This record gives sequence, structure tokens and C-alpha cells, in this order.
Amino acid sequence: MNTKSNFTRVVEELTAYAVERQAGFEQHQGPTSQLPEERNQWIRGILRGMAETVGTDPDKLIAGFDRQLTEAKGGFAVELLPLSGQSHIVQALRWHSCVLDGLGGDQRPHVVEMLKLLDDFAAYPQWDTFHTMLYPAKGQLEAQLLRMTAERPIRFTRVVVGGDLEPGGIEFMPGLVDDAAGVRRTRTFQQTASEHPERPEWAALCTVYLGGGQQWAVGTMDADELDMTVIQEAGDQFLRRPGVTAVSRRELRVPVNEIAQEKGRSDKSPKRKGPER
Repeated sequence: MNTKSNFTRVVEELTAYAVERQAGFEQHQGPTSQLPEERNQWIRGILRGMAETVGTDPDKLIAGFDRQLTEAKGGFAVELLPLSGQSHIVQALRWHSCVLDGLGGDQRPHVVEMLKLLDDFAAYPQWDTFHTMLYPAKGQLEAQLLRMTAERPIRFTRVVVGGDLEPGGIEFMPGLVDDAAGVRRTRTFQQTASEHPERPEWAALCTVYLGGGQQWAVGTMDADELDMTVIQEAGDQFLRRPGVTAVSRRELRVPVNEIAQEKGRSDKSPKRKGPER
């Protein structure tokens, strides 16, 4: 899809899909879990990004998209998008994902929009997931999102609560977490402590990772919300991505509450002797 004529076709097909789903929602036909406006926001973002790469005015394009949606409201005779149109949209999304690799800045939000739209296609009974090669396209974009995130100079921590034979779990946290207070803030620790109130403390293992091929924390930034969403969904698979490196590890015994921790410190501190008489 490297010509404006192909882009024009994609605009028409995505608009037709949005109108088709809007009509189905209004008539209470098919799955209605996805509100049309949220889907339309993804499509607007995709169209805007594509327009900028082919040199078309995105504002004029989006205005036309919105106008057609408004004109189609209340209509009942909607032409379904044919298989050829479905296939062309998927091919266009794959093409656009490759273009994003050559652009500067953080292009991951555009990849996320396309992944959400592909999921929307997959949930729609009228969509042919096999002949459109939807799942290979989804796999391509998911791998791209993982790679883009791993290439960022970010810092995050993998926190393991409990030992091999104990209750607990694993949670990823942004930035540096290597003390008891940080571990207590994790959902995993709070849930584990709540489910086992008889335990006064828990073992924890905190491993700090850097992305972007970094070996030192200088020049890195704490992982943001999108970074953490990608990391948490990928789990330990993300840790094996090129450029992601473990730089420190710390084992802790974490008291369930700060009062217990402070008491433990005071008990271990040297006691002062009284004045001799």
C-alpha cells in the first residue's frame, strides 16, 4: 500500500466497516460489547497515521470519516464489507506497521490501536479470520510491540514473593524496587499477606532489569504505563528479549507491616548501659 490510490481504498474500507458495526450496534445485532465510539477512535488514529505517511491532510480525512458515520446513523440497509475488502485492510495494517519502524519517536500507541482493531475483527462473526490472514498479522504486530518496548532504555523490577514451596507470586514494577517498603506496595505481596494472616514476614527476590541494551541505570528512565502493560502481558518472555538485561538482584525478608519491621530493628540495635554508680 505505497500509493495514494491504495490508501483511498483503505479509507473507504475502514469507513465501511465502521458503518457496518455502527448499524449492527443500533439494531442490537451481533456482539455489542464494544461501543462504536471506542472502535472509531482506533480507526481515526490509524487513518491519521496512514495519512501522514502518504502526504494526505489527516484533519480533512477524519472530518470526512465522521461525516459519513453521522449520515449513516439510523440506516438499516448496510452493505457488508466483502472478503476482498477485509483482506486488503489486514494487508494495509501490516504494511503500515512496517512503515512505523522507520519513523522517529514512540510509535507504539499506533501499534496498539492496530492490535485492538485486529482483535475487534476477530470477535466479529462476519469477519473471515482465515482467508484474511488475520492471526499472522496479529502475531507480527505483537512481536513488533515487544521489540519496540525492549529497545527502550527503561528500568523495571521483577518481584517474586514467597519461596519455591510457599504461596506467593510474581509481579513486575516500574523503576527500582529493592527494599521492604517497595515489596509491600505490590499487589502480590498484599494479596499473599491477606490470604495468610498467620505469617509475620515473607521472603522476596527483587531483580532489576534495564532495556535498550543498557548496562547502567544512568541514562535510563523508569518504565511507563505502556511499558508495564507490555511487560506484564509478556511476563518472563519479555526478559529474554534482546537488549533486556538483569543488572542487580536482592533477597529480602519482608515483614508484613512496618511496625514489625521497626521493632525488629530496635531489638537488634545495641542497648545502652546506664550510668555506673
